[in-house]
Amino acid sequence: MHVRSFSRYEYYLLGQAISGTNWVRPLASNEDSHQLTYRLPIPRKGSVIKVTRWNAVLLRNTLVLHEGKQVDIKGDTLYINGKPTQHCYFTKDYYWMASNNSINLEDSRMFGFVPKDHVIGKASFIWFSKEKGKGLFKGYRWNRIFSAVR
Repeated sequence: MHVRSFSRYEYYLLGQAISGTNWVRPLASNEDSHQLTYRLPIPRKGSVIKVTRWNAVLLRNTLVLHEGKQVDIKGDTLYINGKPTQHCYFTKDYYWMASNNSINLEDSRMFGFVPKDHVIGKASFIWFSKEKGKGLFKGYRWNRIFSAVR
């Protein structure tokens, strides 16, 4: 059994949920309720992103945690520094971090966009590659070990 502790961001999200701030919002029956997928623009320095119902919480968390702004959501409206807005402006470059570990979800789905200045490394080659469940001496992917990351 594996038990992990919550990150600061998870505590932040739990606090929002407990205090009544909806951070997970189901689609209402309106013009976009039939759409199952949405385009997710990644914020870049100087970029402008339109605020929608489905991206408002992610944008709010990014603006609060990394841009240092006061942001609230009331109804379907995003307020930045007390003023309603339909677009967000960003001063940093951001990345969407992905993980292939579906059991212990630790990627941007959990903690949001990552500012460029928070990235401390870059993958350049595959260090080790082995198939799961093949035992100690089988399942090595020799053709992948030490190959360059594309």
